[in-house]
Amino acid sequence: MATHEFSHLLLPYPGQDAIWLSEGLASYYQNALRARQGILSDKTAWQKLIEGLQRGQADNRHPQLRLDEISPKMRMTRSFMRVYWSGVAYYLFVDVQLRQASQNQQSLDSVLAQFGRCCYPANGRMDSTALIKKLDEVSQTSFFSQAYTHFANSHQLPNPTPLLNKLGVHLSEGKVRYREATWAGVREAIMAADPP
Repeated sequence: MATHEFSHLLLPYPGQDAIWLSEGLASYYQNALRARQGILSDKTAWQKLIEGLQRGQADNRHPQLRLDEISPKMRMTRSFMRVYWSGVAYYLFVDVQLRQASQNQQSLDSVLAQFGRCCYPANGRMDSTALIKKLDEVSQTSFFSQAYTHFANSHQLPNPTPLLNKLGVHLSEGKVRYREATWAGVREAIMAADPP
């Protein structure tokens, strides 16, 4: 719980309309950071991520609502799993894109660190449009905005299986297994104790 709550401080609060950005980041890092600290094994962290993504996919009681519509109604609709884990899927997707495109020279970690140094607002708040634009500027990519449009307009959590396949991680008989994959190095770097 502490890792989750402290991870909220990595980005300014985007407001209830984009609460999925805030909760997704904290939920993503609550697993990755504990693996990096040796509290969880990398396989356990991946298992928690995959199982959470599965819960998010299963939470589809309101498919008529886009993620950006259901996010501010999360408590009323009880759509916690979809909102939280759609956010996790967003950050996983962007982190993998950043790492893969730069051969692990850039990552979500490095972009957030640079954002914190240059652009974190004094009041701790920034609307989602300005936040995503600034993250694109800091990363010198359009990864954040392209993924944001895709996720915000989704009617259910986008299927993470193709991305997980490229990373070479899957569940078999309830346990995480690794296999050779195109982006296995990215998979290892995400949970590494000393990320690049």
